[in-house]
Amino acid sequence: MARDSTQKALDRLAILRDAPTSAELIRALESLLIKGSGPVVASVARLLAARELRELENALIRSFDRFLGPGPSRLDPLCIAKEAIVRALVSLETGMVASELYRKGSLHVQPEATADGRVDTAAELRGICAEGLVLAGTHDLWLLLADLLADPEVAAQIGAIRAVAQTGNPHMGAPLLRLRLGSADADSRVPAECLSALISLDPVSNLEYVAARLSHPNPNLAEGAAFALGESRSREAVDLLGTWLEGWMDPDLRRVGYLALSMLRLDEATSLLLRELDEAPIAHAELALRALTVAQPTEAVKRRIETAVTARGDAGLERLLAELVP
Repeated sequence: MARDSTQKALDRLAILRDAPTSAELIRALESLLIKGSGPVVASVARLLAARELRELENALIRSFDRFLGPGPSRLDPLCIAKEAIVRALVSLETGMVASELYRKGSLHVQPEATADGRVDTAAELRGICAEGLVLAGTHDLWLLLADLLADPEVAAQIGAIRAVAQTGNPHMGAPLLRLRLGSADADSRVPAECLSALISLDPVSNLEYVAARLSHPNPNLAEGAAFALGESRSREAVDLLGTWLEGWMDPDLRRVGYLALSMLRLDEATSLLLRELDEAPIAHAELALRALTVAQPTEAVKRRIETAVTARGDAGLERLLAELVP
């Protein structure tokens, strides 16, 4: 019976999806939020975000509380509705009015039975709520973010790291991120996110700190540092990456280094890649060629690439160019 009512509600929502915005539409969507099952509410929340309908922010908040009530794993398995609600509120840039919701969500733990045992299905939710906490600007923001950085689940930690970057506050954020980087991690995503967040917060002050990780024995950390430098759009990063590439390294890391240079979108970085295409061993030149074409080169750079490949006289390099630049 419940399945039938859910399907009926989803069918009704499909009809409403493209309806013009009106008081009637808002009332119909509000009714679905108040009474609908988890999948229905999740669909409504996504619709509100896509159409930027802010009239139902309070209804979203009430619906969240309903799914957070007694038996949340039964009412909202896998946190599907709660996640969609928070994503919608964040997308709509809902701030203080949803501050208590973000706080509750950042603390919510929902263990559920799976084939692999009991899993906390609310980890992603906690990470999304971290971004909401930044929007709300709560008085205890940094305490909550610090707790999430120490969360046992990677998804929650990553959400917190990204939220720290979104604060735009290097004085509070950078020390927390550096402290988090000092902890050992089995999952490479956490240190990579920390390095990227440090560059986002303050590329000038953190450039050397991030570059020092290029030579880290953990290749995942070195890769994260390279890509973080690529995101910096800094001319200093060209020299740092260039010096790193002068040494011997695993081909996968060299590929990463070239891609990081292409991410910089700077003439100096393009010149360095072209020099590698001109002079480096063919295996390295192929990696440089891939990086140059990923960067959507200008017509002038394309002509320079074609000239370099022709001058090398290598059939494999010529085939690769034809494949990458038809």
